[in-house]
Amino acid sequence: MSEETKEDKIEQETPSVDENTDEKQETEAVQEENKNEQTEEKPNKKTSKRIASAVAEILLYVMIAVVCIFLIPKYVVQRTEVSGESMERTLQNKDNILVEKLSYRFGNPQRFDIIVFRHYYKEDADIEVLQKEWDTEKIEKNLDYDEVENKLDLKKKSEVKAMVETVGDVMKEESDVDITSIEQALQLSEDDTIELLNEIYATVREPSYDFYVKRIIGLPGETVQIVDDTIYINGEPLEENYGKDPIRNPGVAAEPFTLDDDEYFVLGDNREVSQDSRYEEVGNIKRDKIVGKAWLRIYPISKFGFLKH
Repeated sequence: MSEETKEDKIEQETPSVDENTDEKQETEAVQEENKNEQTEEKPNKKTSKRIASAVAEILLYVMIAVVCIFLIPKYVVQRTEVSGESMERTLQNKDNILVEKLSYRFGNPQRFDIIVFRHYYKEDADIEVLQKEWDTEKIEKNLDYDEVENKLDLKKKSEVKAMVETVGDVMKEESDVDITSIEQALQLSEDDTIELLNEIYATVREPSYDFYVKRIIGLPGETVQIVDDTIYINGEPLEENYGKDPIRNPGVAAEPFTLDDDEYFVLGDNREVSQDSRYEEVGNIKRDKIVGKAWLRIYPISKFGFLKH
């Protein structure tokens, strides 16, 4: 083979400089494009992370707000304002206090605790009886009258009250009505019939109540009596100096009485003006009516501090 032929063959097998340059540029372009794509993805990932973080932060704030607004006042502590002078010298009118609820979930109220409890204006739920002025009658055999008057027996209201047990319940009582008067009978023949339909609807409304703040004096099962400004517990004089004034009116405690297993006898520190367990309108306080323990005075600021029990 001649040298010329060999050189031609080598030239054919060896790429030209231009071809190498083109391939290199193409490779660099692809790499640059990939780099740009990766650079674009990074900001997108960062943006997504920022959005997710912001959403999580908002949800956290919402959860904290729900806990603070609903759960803490209901189960842990709530603020209330003192109205009146019944707890002077300890508490003054318009004092703002925090009522702590947790301790009574794990233990029982103790003597001399200052408690906040619900005082209902009526012992039982209010009963509203809705009734028709006239009974509805069903007439057969073409009698010569249009209506039969039958006034409802008002004693049935108490029967309805006894049957309705739960606040929010609505019940309907149906009863037969005896025809006892000539006006009702209207000379009905043996073949004539009349059916009197009597319906009473009772709606139970939750009674209104206020929060009272008083001091526990008598505990469940104890016998309480007040004689000559002295409180006796189980026949023994009680040593206490919370009262602002002497007890001039012992009320129901003038005679000894024993508290039930879930009852507490309470007094206001200002004994002269306090409406408390000495009076039937308030009476002994059931355990389930106690909201919590008066814990901390937060206003006025000059008197900020824990309450003495």
